[in-house]
Amino acid sequence: MLKAYSWIITSYLVAFFAAFIFIRYVQSEQSLLVQTFYADVIATVIIFLFSLFFRNASFYDPFWSVVPFVICLFWVYRSDSEYFWRDIFLLTSFFIWGVRLTSNWVKGWKGLQHEDWRYGALRKQTGKWYPLVNFSGIHFFPTAIVFLGMLPAYYSIMHAEKEISYLDLIALCLCIIATLIEYYADEQQRAFRLNRKEEKEFCQSGLWKFSRHPNYFGEVLFWWGIYLFILSANPVFWWTIIGPIGITIMFLFISIPMMEKHLLEKRPAYRNYQHNVSSLIPWFQNSKHL
Repeated sequence: MLKAYSWIITSYLVAFFAAFIFIRYVQSEQSLLVQTFYADVIATVIIFLFSLFFRNASFYDPFWSVVPFVICLFWVYRSDSEYFWRDIFLLTSFFIWGVRLTSNWVKGWKGLQHEDWRYGALRKQTGKWYPLVNFSGIHFFPTAIVFLGMLPAYYSIMHAEKEISYLDLIALCLCIIATLIEYYADEQQRAFRLNRKEEKEFCQSGLWKFSRHPNYFGEVLFWWGIYLFILSANPVFWWTIIGPIGITIMFLFISIPMMEKHLLEKRPAYRNYQHNVSSLIPWFQNSKHL
C-alpha cells in the first residue's frame, strides 16, 4: 500500500507543479478565474495520464476533495480582500470537507489494483471508446462541475463588498453540518458492511433510514452552504447559484440513478426500500420527497 500511495502522491505533486508553472510563467490576459480553470484542467490532464498508465481511473478520486481547498487558498492569496473572517470561514469549510472526503477515500481504497466499480462498468460498456469516456466523463466533467460549484467562493473572495454578517455564520455552520452528515452516513455504511450477515443486505439504519443516499445529501448541502457566502458578500453575483444547482442535478440524474441501478441488479429487495424511503433529502418513511 505504501507504494500505491506513493504513486498517488507523486501524480498529484506533478499535477500541482504543472498547474503552478502555468499560473506562474504562462502570460495570459484572461481573468484570474479563467486562468485558474485552465490550471485546474492541466492538473486534471496530468492525473488522467497517470490513470491511463496504471489502467486505474481511481487515481482521480481524491482530486474532487483535494483541489477545492488549494484553489480557495490560491484565490485568498491573490486577493486584496479586507474581509478576513469571511475568507477564513471559506477556507475552514473547504479544509474540513476536504479532509473528511479524502480520509473516506483512503479508508476505502485498496491499492493500485482497486478501481471504483463504476469505472469498470463504463469500460465494459464503451469498449474502444473508453479512453474518451474516461477523460470526458470521469476526469473532465467532475473537474468542471466542482469548479462551477466554486464560483460563489471566487466572487466572495475577489468581489466582496459587504462586511461579514450572520449569513456568513449560517453558511459556515451549514458547511460543517453537511460534512458531519457525510461523515456519519459513510461511517454507518462502513460499519454495516463489516457486520452484515448476507451480501444482499443493505443499510437501512441510522441516517439511511431517512434517506437512500444521505452521503450524497451531505455533499449537495455543502455546496449550497458555499453559495450562501456570496449572498452575504455581494448579492449581485446571485447567478453563481448555477454551481450548486449543477451539482444537485449531477447527483439526482447521474450519480443516484447509476448507483441504484447497480444496487437493484444485486439486491432485488432494494426496490421496496426505494418505494418507502426518500431518495436524497432525509425524510420520514413513505415520503414522496426527493
